[in-house]
Amino acid sequence: MRKIILPVIVGILIFSINFPINSFGTNYINDLGTLDRGTVSTPSAINEAGQVIGFSRISSGEQHAFVWDYLHRMQDLGTLGGTFSIPRAINESGQVIGISRISSGEQHAFVWDSANGMQDLGTLGGPSSTPSAINEAGQVIGNSLTTSIHQHAFVWDSANGMQDLGTLGGTFSSAIAINESGQVIGSSKTPYGVGQHAFVWDSANGMQDLGTLGGTFSIAIAINEAGQVIGFSRISSGEQHAFVWDSANGMQDLGTLGGPSSTPSAINEAGQVIGNSLTTSIHQHAFVWDSANGMQDLGTLGGTFSNAIAINEAGQVIGSSKTPYGVGQHAFVWDSANGMQDLGTLGGTFSIAIAINEAGQVIGFSRISSGEQHAFVWDSANGMQDLGTLGGTFSIAIAINEAGQVIGFSRMSSGEQHAFLWDSANGMQDLGTLGGTFSIPRAINEAGQVIGFSQTTSIKQHAFLWDSANGMQDLGTLGGAFSNARAINESGHVIGNSKISSGEQHAFLWDSTNGMHDVGTLRGTFSSAIAINESGQVIGNSLTSSGEQHAFLRD
Repeated sequence: MRKIILPVIVGILIFSINFPINSFGTNYINDLGTLDRGTVSTPSAINEAGQVIGFSRISSGEQHAFVWDYLHRMQDLGTLGGTFSIPRAINESGQVIGISRISSGEQHAFVWDSANGMQDLGTLGGPSSTPSAINEAGQVIGNSLTTSIHQHAFVWDSANGMQDLGTLGGTFSSAIAINESGQVIGSSKTPYGVGQHAFVWDSANGMQDLGTLGGTFSIAIAINEAGQVIGFSRISSGEQHAFVWDSANGMQDLGTLGGPSSTPSAINEAGQVIGNSLTTSIHQHAFVWDSANGMQDLGTLGGTFSNAIAINEAGQVIGSSKTPYGVGQHAFVWDSANGMQDLGTLGGTFSIAIAINEAGQVIGFSRISSGEQHAFVWDSANGMQDLGTLGGTFSIAIAINEAGQVIGFSRMSSGEQHAFLWDSANGMQDLGTLGGTFSIPRAINEAGQVIGFSQTTSIKQHAFLWDSANGMQDLGTLGGAFSNARAINESGHVIGNSKISSGEQHAFLWDSTNGMHDVGTLRGTFSSAIAINESGQVIGNSLTSSGEQHAFLRD
């Protein structure tokens, strides 16, 4: 897939653009190079279009942001007249945001795109501005100092430039998030600095004060794509209450469960809010709120405490609760039809839920009667199922995919530690080892492919890939004693790093057709893979023959 472009064959670049690189049947590492004969370049992100952002030293020692693609290669995003620029993020349209010094030494936010180059977003009259996020529509939010050296939130778009979101009468505002509709949330000081209020801004209505629940401050913490905002606010007595805000109803006090305070932790796209609140007896209970039913006490499992930790898009909430007399803690799942359901334990005194998928399957761990810790999976049809062990005294679940496949690791009767995969059809499957005493899984994709690392018979560590057709496959090494898998995409491409025979570390890419390929280096002694996208493009760092560090892309 990759093509080395050596200095003597630079003209082949045009050819490689016109034909898929895969068609040559050979994989090459692309030195993204540096800017202006500099000595260092480092990639920081890649989008699904294969555009890479990062920064590079130039010959003068200055640091410049870059974007790289096949058509234009590494492009110096330049600076705004000063000595450095740094990219912060890239969206799927290839728009890059970052910061740069201007000639006077001040720091300004910028946005770059291929049509317009680096555009100075300017400031609100003061010496500096900083971007914090960009959405897919190209709207940028951030903060800037004004002429009076006060910080104001801003939003920038190509039609209107930098717009001061203003304040709510005070000297300060800060933007914290933007959704895909261009709604911005943040907080602002009120007149005389006596309070701080949450706000939402949109182009039609400007900055709207979300107000408070009677006290002197409110804080927004999240917004969903429907424009619903959650946060917390003081009430007139000084207590803290959770709130939800929308354009139809304004700020609604979610109340408490009888005690002095409540705090939200998450909102889903259906507008269901979860959090925790103190009760009249000053015990913490989990809650869920929706517009139809208000704040519902999820209760406890007989004890004095419960805690909500996650909600899925179906409105199922997971958490944990104390049991009677405080002698144990059990995992729970809550839904509107069945209320809080005790997931129970596997015979011991506690269980902990750690994740839920969109199908409502919950994974966690629990003590059994002997005190050992076992992984579990729970669903509404089968209840809590002990995933068991591989013969030893414990097992731990670490991830679940949307197909309900669970990965983790377990002790064997011999004391060895092996990776496992569990599914409802086959139970806990020992993924084995590569001949040694341990294996550890790192990740699972939606196709059920598991990556990790394992000890071999020669007491070396090798990366592995497991799937149901082929079992645990030793991905091997690049000639040395070590390899480690780092990530897998949905196509089953694996990246990682391996020692070669000389002891140097090289990045690798593995696929089922071609096996482990040495990504190589840029003629230096080291390379490291950082990330892979769904197109199979890999970014990383490598040393060159002169000892410089360059970014690379393997496509």
